[in-house]
Amino acid sequence: MASGGAGDTDDGAGSSARPSSDDGATASQPPAPPTSKPGSVSKSCSGWTHRDPNPGTYGYMSGSYHILTGPYQTCSSVALAENSSKLWYHCSVVNAYGHNWTYVRVAGTNTSGWMSNDNLANRSGASTRC
Repeated sequence: MASGGAGDTDDGAGSSARPSSDDGATASQPPAPPTSKPGSVSKSCSGWTHRDPNPGTYGYMSGSYHILTGPYQTCSSVALAENSSKLWYHCSVVNAYGHNWTYVRVAGTNTSGWMSNDNLANRSGASTRC
């Protein structure tokens, strides 16, 4: 399973103001590059929203891994999804460490929770952000 990485202290709250010279002209300093990191991402196992905007999106397990209560390896296990199990994909998030996780439901059951995208294979359909 994908795990969280080293702590990330960049909260993405940089200033968009640029320094100016004494004559009022804008300095020739290029703007900061855009960041792909969300401004404030929870490191909690609970409180993550999910929905199923594209019913019919599914894939299969590439090994046997636990479905978790949140998008982090340290979150509690809901169930074990066996190798080649079909999973219905609801939506995905990027956690605070930059890892992609998908909210899934095991086909033919009501068992659902978060699975690292590293453990998913053969996706059918588009991935939607939660």
